[in-house]
Amino acid sequence: MKAQVIKTNNDHFWTKKKIDLRSKYIPNNSNVLECYGGNGVLYRDISKIKNLIIHSIDVENYERVNLKGDNLKWLFSINIHKYSTIDLDSYGFAAKQLDYLMSKNYKGHIFLTCISSGMGNLPDLILEKLGYTKAMTKKSRTLFSKNMFDKIKKYLANIGINEINYYGDGRKYYIHFELK
Repeated sequence: MKAQVIKTNNDHFWTKKKIDLRSKYIPNNSNVLECYGGNGVLYRDISKIKNLIIHSIDVENYERVNLKGDNLKWLFSINIHKYSTIDLDSYGFAAKQLDYLMSKNYKGHIFLTCISSGMGNLPDLILEKLGYTKAMTKKSRTLFSKNMFDKIKKYLANIGINEINYYGDGRKYYIHFELK
């Protein structure tokens, strides 16, 4: 798997890196579905240099949010294929959302945030797709979540994603890839 990485541990730095990753890989004139829209920090500056149409989903009632509520439920009810970029920047790991996009044969750019939860756990869905059963992970959850990024790359490779661009530090990774 081909990948780029820059490591550090500074939250302001990460916001800048998330913006840089998007600025570099979102094509101009993109129709973007931002599944965790928030108050728009990530796309405020990018929209100044690229012509983007941004549709935002968030559970909070931010002024700029187009669709309020659970983004997974919205994904089930909208035409995802009209978006050239889907941004899954969550507070954790948007595994169910990515799994849904893959099941619908989505083609386009994806930005995926992967932050380990609690004791460094990966979502059950990811572990199951890697062959770990619930019975196995129930015995020692953290044992099966070691080497998080290696497991994320293996999961992505298993679903046909062999080239990624990312920034990461061991507990959180911001990833871009294109589904063709």
